[in-house]
Amino acid sequence: LGDRESKLQGLKLGAVGYMAKPFDLEELELRVRNAVKALRRPRPTNPITGLFNREILAVELASLPRGGEWMAFRILLEGIEEFMDYYGFVAADDLLRAVALVLKNLLAQTQSEGLLGHLGETDFLLLCPVGKAEEIEGKLREILARAIEAFFPAKEIAGERKPIVSVKLGKASVSLREGLSLEEIEKATAPLESLDLGS
Repeated sequence: LGDRESKLQGLKLGAVGYMAKPFDLEELELRVRNAVKALRRPRPTNPITGLFNREILAVELASLPRGGEWMAFRILLEGIEEFMDYYGFVAADDLLRAVALVLKNLLAQTQSEGLLGHLGETDFLLLCPVGKAEEIEGKLREILARAIEAFFPAKEIAGERKPIVSVKLGKASVSLREGLSLEEIEKATAPLESLDLGS
């Protein structure tokens, strides 16, 4: 289908490109070749948030100085699919961007060296020196609740409709040693506790 609405619908569903019939075979071949190259190219950052992806996060973790004590905070957003179904994919992307931005700003405001990135699409990891952990944790709970609440009408937060997105937090002190993996940090930060969005 060559109409504008069909093209937009295809792109909204995640298509890399859209070509209507009749199409030029040479153009189709070049488009497919370019799409395959793009898929094989490693992406160091998440395209929505700009934060390190899991692979680069693991590399950065390995490059941190050994022997120090750090605090790992894991921030997991649950219900993004339902949020996207209800509010749309643009709002869901904006929500992920907002969470990433408040986490970046938190590191900057506390003048803390740290490491920030994605363990998964909606699973964030923030590493900071143990000396800054208490300050960061206090602010983390407050700013996350505010960031999430900004995406829901007031009556939903008041309890007339349960918010679709929930936030879970986990934390653990970790010693930076040779071979420390993201999987070990994930296990150390479990179980995750729910953040109360109504406070």
